[in-house]
Amino acid sequence: MQEPAHYEFSYEVNDPDSGSDFGHEESRQDEDAKGTYFVLLPDGRKQIVEYAADEEGFKPMIRYEEAQGYPGSQGEYSRSAQRGQGPY
Repeated sequence: MQEPAHYEFSYEVNDPDSGSDFGHEESRQDEDAKGTYFVLLPDGRKQIVEYAADEEGFKPMIRYEEAQGYPGSQGEYSRSAQRGQGPY
């Protein structure tokens, strides 16, 4: 018999010399997981994905934060996707 899953983890990398800035955190209780991951994109925006996953599937909410002072920055915007819709 398999034991139920119960865990938490997180990591973050921020290395200005290489331009790397990304991280992930997740917690899980039985069949329900939730978490957030992010990455700094080449155009200076930070992509942030907050998600929940359960027996009904993976449900992400995706948002972007514009770099301060970056040309064309217009603040923050977001979108969500449901499993089976779009490229997610």
